[in-house]
Amino acid sequence: MKKIISALVTLLTLTAILPLMTASAYDVYNEDTGYGSSCVDDDFGVFSDNEDELYELNQEVQECSEKLGLNIYIFIAGENFRMSDSTTPTFCGDAYDKLFGAYTDGVFFFIDMSGKTPAYDYVCTSGKAIQWYSGKTDAMREATYDYLPSSSEGNYAEHHSDIKLGIEEFLYQLKKYKRQYDTRYLRLLPFGGAGWLIVTLIGYFVGKSSYKFKDKTNPRIYVSSEETNFAEKSDTFIRTYTTRTKIESSSGGGHHGGGGGHHGGSGGHR
Repeated sequence: MKKIISALVTLLTLTAILPLMTASAYDVYNEDTGYGSSCVDDDFGVFSDNEDELYELNQEVQECSEKLGLNIYIFIAGENFRMSDSTTPTFCGDAYDKLFGAYTDGVFFFIDMSGKTPAYDYVCTSGKAIQWYSGKTDAMREATYDYLPSSSEGNYAEHHSDIKLGIEEFLYQLKKYKRQYDTRYLRLLPFGGAGWLIVTLIGYFVGKSSYKFKDKTNPRIYVSSEETNFAEKSDTFIRTYTTRTKIESSSGGGHHGGGGGHHGGSGGHR
């Protein structure tokens, strides 16, 4: 019976604290770079002749970044960044880490305008953005396809206004799914509070039933009426020793996929 009660207490404890663990597991912010690095990086030159549009976009990215508490980097990749589909996630993860630092909170959106057909776009998430947008990055990316030109288009720069709308749609998606995450989390809070209350009550009654305290403080209660004999005992230590464990360096050769494997996200063809 005690084992069953103990297992129940453990289960309720995990149920109560799991939402809090999920919410804060990656709550890390890079103080050195800050949100000021959030921007649209127009490597292709879509907005070369429309700098006002690019300025407006960067203002919107900054506002979204500050509102969500995320680093947001939107990279419009030109022909120098034509790469295979399998290489793109690694590039995005490594580029994000270089810009903002590993395990910080943010999103890197790779918009493929390198000239490759079909184009392969990728949304990379880091830190708490992994939880916020888990299972949503495909929908977020595809929502921009109502505006972004297809990879068969000859001159992307001619579609600068549509590309601006596509990026604005992506920012809207970031805020929308963050609100959905918050709503789900708030719904779990009452269950977490109730779980803690149940755990406390069960712990109290288990402790009360497990220990039968004497109602008297007379020390004779704890002494046998029969004669008590004490045997002399001594410990002799033959030798002492200390074990040492070598700490292996995690650095070494080879290239880590996805920026060290600590990112989320997904990609698809346009």
